[in-house]
Amino acid sequence: MLYGLRKENKLKLYAFVVMPDHLHVVFLPMLPENLSTILHKLKRRSSREINEKSRSKGALWERRFYDRIIRNEEEFSKAIDYLYWNPVKAGLSETPERYPFSSASPIWETDLQEFLSKP
Repeated sequence: MLYGLRKENKLKLYAFVVMPDHLHVVFLPMLPENLSTILHKLKRRSSREINEKSRSKGALWERRFYDRIIRNEEEFSKAIDYLYWNPVKAGLSETPERYPFSSASPIWETDLQEFLSKP
């Protein structure tokens, strides 16, 4: 779902980690999208697909979400570091790169390098 929204130019995806019971993601909504519309689309699409594949019905996501505005490079770096180390702290992986459901793993492409290489 995140990659679908990225491909549709709805967001710039910088980092993510999918945990067993929650998701962390650092992204920049692309106008005219905003945080709420992006998360609504993400929740709707993922719920539909998961329910279809599991032959279930009903809500998968809580109505609320917790957001934080990142105001500078230090906060950006801390947010991504926290996100990458979350599965390690939870005992799900020995290193961030070895957790397969995180953009810390080299199997996932993000817009982080493009962002970091801008002057």
